[in-house]
Amino acid sequence: MKLHLEAIPESLALTKMPTNFKGMAAANPDKYPANMGQPWSADDEDTLLTLIQEGKTQDELALHFQRTPGGVRARINQIAYEMVEAGAPHTKVCASTGLTQTMLEKVIAKRETAVSTKGEKKVKAAAPAAAPEPAPSLAAAVITHSLEETQREILEVLKETRDLLKVFVNSIEVKEE
Repeated sequence: MKLHLEAIPESLALTKMPTNFKGMAAANPDKYPANMGQPWSADDEDTLLTLIQEGKTQDELALHFQRTPGGVRARINQIAYEMVEAGAPHTKVCASTGLTQTMLEKVIAKRETAVSTKGEKKVKAAAPAAAPEPAPSLAAAVITHSLEETQREILEVLKETRDLLKVFVNSIEVKEE
């Protein structure tokens, strides 16, 4: 049996889907917000921070800017990271963006990991000489502190275990005499 392509009704023909966000939003306005994937203007960022101060939720912000909640969250994280990079105190960054200290630390750790990974690839490809050691990141400091704290706790447990074993061995020796 031979299939004749001209016999396929037009209603069943495959249509080419848009590959960019603007095209997706235009092709499916009921499914995608109009500004999804589009760059944020400086005015939009200022308005975003103002609305956060007014207590708007991310869903409300998404509706206001005609973006996805994930897009709003990503922009808030980007603004927060840029503020930290510019030297703003974490308390000010958290107050401005609505992020908690824990959320801000995760944003910083994630961004620094991404930057260091990209930086390492560029250094390997571009510079034959040894690159300088990167400055320790906040995430590395937290991990190092946690590791040192854990090591101290393990040593304490080992010392207590050793002392208990000594008492146990001494009690066995006393019983044998």
